[in-house]
Amino acid sequence: RELPASHADPGLELGSGLCRQSFALKDEEGIFGLGEQYGEFNHRGRTLVMDQDDAYQSKTGNTYIPIPFLLSSRGYGLLLNTYQRAIFDLGQKQPDRLRFANPSNRLDYFLFFAPGPKKIIEQYTSITGRSPLVPRWSLEPWISRQTIAGWRYAEAAQKEVELMLKEQFPLGVVLYENLLAGPREGPSLGLDPETKARMPEIINQWHELGIKVVGWASAGQIAPSTASLEYYGLDQHPEFLVRNPDGSLYLGGIDKNMAYLDITNPEAMDYAWRKIYLPLFSAEPDGKASFRNINLDGIKLDFCEFFPPDETPVLVKNPSPGLRLYHPTFFSEWIYQKLDAQRPGGGITWSRGAGLGAQRTGFVWTGDRGRTFSQLKHTHLARMNAAISGIALVGTDLGGYSAGGILSEQVYNRAAAIDCFSPAFHDHGRSMPPWEQSESGKKIYRFYGRLRYNLIPYIYSLVWEAHLLGLPIMRPMFFECPEDQNCWRIEDQYFLGEKMLAAPVLENTRSRKVYLPKGDWLDFWTREPVHGPKWIDRKVPLDIMPVFVRAGAIIPVQFNSSFELGGGFSQKDKDRLTPGFLVFAENNFQSSGTWNVFDPRETQKVEAALKISRQGGKIMVQDLSPAPSAVLVYGPEPEQVYHAGRPLLKSNCHELTPGRESRWCYRSRDSAAVIYLSQK
Repeated sequence: RELPASHADPGLELGSGLCRQSFALKDEEGIFGLGEQYGEFNHRGRTLVMDQDDAYQSKTGNTYIPIPFLLSSRGYGLLLNTYQRAIFDLGQKQPDRLRFANPSNRLDYFLFFAPGPKKIIEQYTSITGRSPLVPRWSLEPWISRQTIAGWRYAEAAQKEVELMLKEQFPLGVVLYENLLAGPREGPSLGLDPETKARMPEIINQWHELGIKVVGWASAGQIAPSTASLEYYGLDQHPEFLVRNPDGSLYLGGIDKNMAYLDITNPEAMDYAWRKIYLPLFSAEPDGKASFRNINLDGIKLDFCEFFPPDETPVLVKNPSPGLRLYHPTFFSEWIYQKLDAQRPGGGITWSRGAGLGAQRTGFVWTGDRGRTFSQLKHTHLARMNAAISGIALVGTDLGGYSAGGILSEQVYNRAAAIDCFSPAFHDHGRSMPPWEQSESGKKIYRFYGRLRYNLIPYIYSLVWEAHLLGLPIMRPMFFECPEDQNCWRIEDQYFLGEKMLAAPVLENTRSRKVYLPKGDWLDFWTREPVHGPKWIDRKVPLDIMPVFVRAGAIIPVQFNSSFELGGGFSQKDKDRLTPGFLVFAENNFQSSGTWNVFDPRETQKVEAALKISRQGGKIMVQDLSPAPSAVLVYGPEPEQVYHAGRPLLKSNCHELTPGRESRWCYRSRDSAAVIYLSQK
């Protein structure tokens, strides 16, 4: 929570029950991070409390994910190693002092010093953990509707998924909340009779269409009804649940009517996996779903923020301060590891809340947001602060969970562009879904959904980076250009990896200024060159978000049969797109690289590589894998293209299709040499 100056926490001032420390703040020093903070980018002058809230449409310091880690523009990181309700006064009470405190008789904290924010994040995540290598399919477009938006009944959900495919909206994952439960009930109970009767049929049908299926549950919570406890055998094991001092079940959750698993009891967690959760992620011997083995690919973990605060006495196996924040963090990581190992193609979690170490689970998301420009802006700030806090896999409910006003569709259009260039492309809620947009809105969503598939190899290479190095996927400007003081002040732009720069449109406008740091850049859409550092003006019609690529960059992608960006393909072909590369360069160049773009669950070889150059009118491809692959080289038409020293046959672009012999063509409409290589 954020404490206003008029309501400063007396504990921090007086030190009652707190252990405190303070540092000097320099005049221009900025303080960033501290979890999924919606209110500001630079927290200088604020007081933030590391506590969870149901941060519905928050624009302040209320958050689902408080992380006691900050990064200073002076070049250091600070981690307070606690799950307790720590307090950070970032120059509010005394403008020249950074003060922090923990409700304990000791402080355990780390200071990180390194040449640049990226190295600091590497150090910090080497201690707190890094993102798992989530399955590649989890980057595909998701669709979901809340039960009260019509998906309480199986027929409605099936018809609307069919409508998605009929409208040729790309689709990889369906998150169906009501497959497992009503909104306030435990796993496998509370289904409407029709949905319960058709559950295996629905899952099998979607799997046959190449769609992964994700269910829903409250994080570590069990419905305490007699029927529920008997169903799972927990009536015989009350010690596996959190209890009040008198031995009765502690009831919490959003409606104060849910029991909690005791995560501090290893025997309880082993029992919960076998009796409650394993059947959700298991299949029959023929790979199908049944009532006994539900065959889900993942689970959404909701209502993570309602575990009792430390001052509420409860009975658990191994009591420890900070269980309120540790409970959802542990549970999310625990179930992710279990289900990912159980599922042949990997599994995924989609969690709303956690504390320190939140990055060790699958995805987190920014919670229930409204579909307005104001909410879109604060959602973006939360993503940036979460990234600074070491959380790489941050998603949203695309455009907002709750209905907005008259500009709702414009917000949705802008959000589709942002989420295309982000860790997750996930639509859920009770606002207008893609099939209810205007024809122009449908076209925009369809294009960015298809472009999302083009970009999955590049984004998955960043998932690998997050897994190996701890680096976020969406990066504040100063991560890549810490020496540029402008980049510490710009909050409405970000890097996607180190090669792409995006400038999201977060208000109702048709133009915006974009800052390009030092170096040569190419407009992703027009390939217009820009030399930085420089502020430029850009027109931003509803279907365009400014995106720039470093000159000389190679972006690993995948293509449809026409080698297009944002081009169409069938549902059955989404898993058979052609690997390839985009090469952004002016005139003569030489570029090469190797990227981890494949999922080791699916293939032994995870790398893609390209070495390419241009001299005068000649393009030379020296090395390329995997084969077959395609390369788009933007720029003037070459005289000849060579592969391994041999000239390739030039053809008409309509004759250039996957599966044929190696050839090249020049496509005037996007000024690209299209090179298809059928073998290495």
